[in-house]
Amino acid sequence: MTDVLVDQLRERLGDRVRTDEETRADHRRDTWVLSDLLDFRGNPGPSPKAVLFPESTEEVAHVVRACREARVPLVPFGGGSGCCGAIRAEADVLVLSTRRLRGLRDLDPVAMVATFGAGTMGIDAEETVEKEGFTIGHWPQSVELSTVGGWVATRASGQFSTLYGSIEDVVLALEVVLPDGSILRTRRTPRSAAGPDLKQLFMGSEGLLGVVTEVTFSMRPRPESRRGIASSSRISRAGSKRFGRSCGRVGGRRSSGSTTPPRPPIVSWIGAARGKPS
Repeated sequence: MTDVLVDQLRERLGDRVRTDEETRADHRRDTWVLSDLLDFRGNPGPSPKAVLFPESTEEVAHVVRACREARVPLVPFGGGSGCCGAIRAEADVLVLSTRRLRGLRDLDPVAMVATFGAGTMGIDAEETVEKEGFTIGHWPQSVELSTVGGWVATRASGQFSTLYGSIEDVVLALEVVLPDGSILRTRRTPRSAAGPDLKQLFMGSEGLLGVVTEVTFSMRPRPESRRGIASSSRISRAGSKRFGRSCGRVGGRRSSGSTTPPRPPIVSWIGAARGKPS
């Protein structure tokens, strides 16, 4: 059934249905450390049947409806920078990449609102609004690797969240393709007392409740100046020993008479991945 569906989707999307080994392998997982370890051990997870690259919300809706009718699982994929294992494809699933849904859709400097396609990389969105004197105010460590739709799907936070708030505080509205293929556009209002705030349903949903296709942000004025501060310190031999003793307390009790602290769990995992005793 999956092969038949892939052929049907190719009629609509053409060469944007990719089944080559490299593309499928690139979209089978995120950057979860345990997935990295499995790859390191030469035991990678399966690749999806195909990767789809729709270029419009209507094409996303078509793909979702087709997968629903064929009862084939569909996995949304943004930048792939997640580190919690949310993306782990199976051999019989299709992956929908949002990367072709990118770019600025609308920017209103008076209302201080900007709308981007969900596949827009975070740094590109920020640099776009900075040219107009604004900032989105959302700066996760993965800002150069993650998409704005991924920020919503993972309910992201960032280095500036103590000032501007987390992603749920800077998103004004969403466009989402629901599991039945219908398109939901939430109201572009800061808040409302008339019923639930639907956009909050999709914050942190990881693609379970729908595919985010467009994100509207409420912007803030760009700071007049920025200053970064960095510090470093040299770890002494005595400090290294104290750190080792701390690792021993975290990893477990020392065996009787042992002068070497047990390895903490992550070190044991890496040792096992390399075929070394833990």
